[in-house]
Amino acid sequence: MKKATMIPGEAINWIPRLIVIVIVFIIFEMSILFFLSREVNTANLENNLVIDSVLYSKCFTEKPGVIDISKISSECIKLKDSAMIIQIKDFKKQTLKEVKINEEFYEKNKIFCTLKEELDCLTRTEYIFSKQGSELIPSIISIEVISQNEK
Repeated sequence: MKKATMIPGEAINWIPRLIVIVIVFIIFEMSILFFLSREVNTANLENNLVIDSVLYSKCFTEKPGVIDISKISSECIKLKDSAMIIQIKDFKKQTLKEVKINEEFYEKNKIFCTLKEELDCLTRTEYIFSKQGSELIPSIISIEVISQNEK
């Protein structure tokens, strides 16, 4: 008869333990699902890579930070579902060179940059040296990219 009275006592001691185990399991499951279902937006990274490919392209740079203005053209840069505007200005804000790549896409979508979720827009400005002939001119390059987001 003693064993019959001990089993319900042990069962009562296991109830709080089971509750704690279930709570720990639910928290663990929720944390795994949170990290697995997270959407990673890589559009900004992709646009930065496009800009870096322009800044460090062998097509019109001799060395990093020095861009040969005479070599900048839209033939060097191939873009799909995106547009780019490259402006090089000297420190007096005079435009030395401006190149538009996929201008039709740019003009059609530049107004909607902040309104449409399908578009990702990025503008980056950096200090460079622009080369005209043999002369190095301290300059500012501004690159604006508008790309179609793949959702």
